[in-house]
Amino acid sequence: RDRSTMGGEQSANRRAEAEEDLAEEEEKVLQTQDKEHLWTILHEEASSVDGEESCVFTRTPGKGFEAELCCRGVQHLRHLRHPNILKFLCFEQSGAGLVLRTEPVVPLGMVLGMGGLRAEGRVVGWRGVAEGLHFLHSKAGLSHNNLHAGCIFVSTSSSQWRIGGMEAMELSSKMDAEFLKSILPIRHPTAVPPEDKEKGVKGPKFGAGVLPGHSRDVWAFGQLLLDVVKGKANTGDATMLSYVQQRMLHQNPSCRPTMKEILAQCWMRNEVTEIIAFLSNLAIKTSQQKKTFFSGLNQQIHSLPSSVVSEYLIPHLLTPFVMRECGRGEVWRDIFTLSPSPSPSSPTSAFQGTLDIDQDTCPVLAREEYKAHVLPTVFNLLQCREKCVRLILLQHLKQFTSCCSKEDLTRDVLPEVASNQFILEYSHWPFLHISANQKETQL
Repeated sequence: RDRSTMGGEQSANRRAEAEEDLAEEEEKVLQTQDKEHLWTILHEEASSVDGEESCVFTRTPGKGFEAELCCRGVQHLRHLRHPNILKFLCFEQSGAGLVLRTEPVVPLGMVLGMGGLRAEGRVVGWRGVAEGLHFLHSKAGLSHNNLHAGCIFVSTSSSQWRIGGMEAMELSSKMDAEFLKSILPIRHPTAVPPEDKEKGVKGPKFGAGVLPGHSRDVWAFGQLLLDVVKGKANTGDATMLSYVQQRMLHQNPSCRPTMKEILAQCWMRNEVTEIIAFLSNLAIKTSQQKKTFFSGLNQQIHSLPSSVVSEYLIPHLLTPFVMRECGRGEVWRDIFTLSPSPSPSSPTSAFQGTLDIDQDTCPVLAREEYKAHVLPTVFNLLQCREKCVRLILLQHLKQFTSCCSKEDLTRDVLPEVASNQFILEYSHWPFLHISANQKETQL
């Protein structure tokens, strides 16, 4: 008995030490991230702006060129709208300093530092950055000029990478030697190409506007790719590394490829990016293309790791538009079906016992992934008044409510189901299924 007690204490001490080491590592990553940025990120409880969760960036009050650049970066962020550019919410400027609120994100450096990024996620991430840069170059005529891991952020809702840190951004046509000299102090070393670095005693050799507008960002993007795969056991196709070294990091800026050329490379896409691209462009697809895509979607999803499906595909699949276009297909059956619990009953579940699962049903996600990614999305979808969406949710109500707490059912599910104007057209059983498991006082 004494040995057992001592073993338990030693195990608890090891867990406590591991948690302390993890906290120290997180703090180290955050401190490093903040030094690379003109802003300080508040990684505290997210604030709410107009009902939206947000991430808070702050800067101490100050005057001079850096403060001016910060305000310029905010203005760029305010006016540029793209899925792979950090979403602006609001900005406040006062004697206490600058406060910028954006969508909820975490720095890419934190994600890379904690080692929580799969190979599939890396491809999805850097393709998103490439698409954002292509938009800046081709549509807005802008050059970022300071692309590095410190200004890339990962969305907490979709795990997509977002481009931020636009303090050094400028129109490609207006980037003269004077401007490049002025922004040199705030540029990250890996974002400065050879043509902008110091050369001997003659001082900086700055390339003027005669250079291709995309060349600086392509160099920086190549350095970012090397930084992302550095130290990884699976660095991907050797073709990618060769392309980065020989083309993107070419000493002659005129020989560097455009972002459109880079996006066409085979290592810039995989099965996940193909699914996301199709869903993003669903509105312009033909009926036959949609039919072919959705008929094979369930098989594609089952061929991918469940963590990849939950983090990268669920946010794109569980939207009213996609659900309306797909209809009541088998893909929803497997996504909404919860894997059997390890134990017959769970103290946090509103319904006790295991669910009856059809023989043809093959659940996609593990329980924790289901609770983290599917349930929050379902609670939002329940507020949708489109008939097709509501019927899909009602059809699978038993599956996702089995994972809800009674508080979730009372607050989020029951009011929406009870107010459903189509429930009588479909069936009474979803409402009765919830009612039978609630106390009379709650009803």
